[in-house]
Amino acid sequence: MQALALQTVGTPLDICLRNRAPESRHDTAVTDVILALATAATAISALVRKGPLAGTLGEATGASNTDGDAQKELDVVANEIVLDAVLRTPTKYFASEEEDAILTLNQTGSLA
Repeated sequence: MQALALQTVGTPLDICLRNRAPESRHDTAVTDVILALATAATAISALVRKGPLAGTLGEATGASNTDGDAQKELDVVANEIVLDAVLRTPTKYFASEEEDAILTLNQTGSLA
C-alpha cells in the first residue's frame, strides 16, 4: 500500500482516478462525480479564503434550511456551486439540507 501512495503523490486527481477505475459505465460515472465535487470544493475553498472580501457569506439569509437551522449566505452559495458541478454529471438525484425537496437532475442518470 505504501508503494501505491508513493506512486500517486503529485499525480492530478483526474489521472489518478481514471488510471484506477475499471472502464465500466458505473465506474466512469463515479469518477465524473468525484471530479465534479473536487472542482466544487476548490471553488468553495477559494471563496472562503477571500474572507470578508467575498461579501457577507457569514450573514444569515433570513431563511431556514430543512433542519431548521438559520441559513447562511455561504450555505446557499456552496449549495449552488455543488449543484452546478453535479448537473454536468450522470447524477439522477440531488439532496441537500439547503433544498426543500430532493431534486431530479438527470432522468437517465445512474447515481444519486
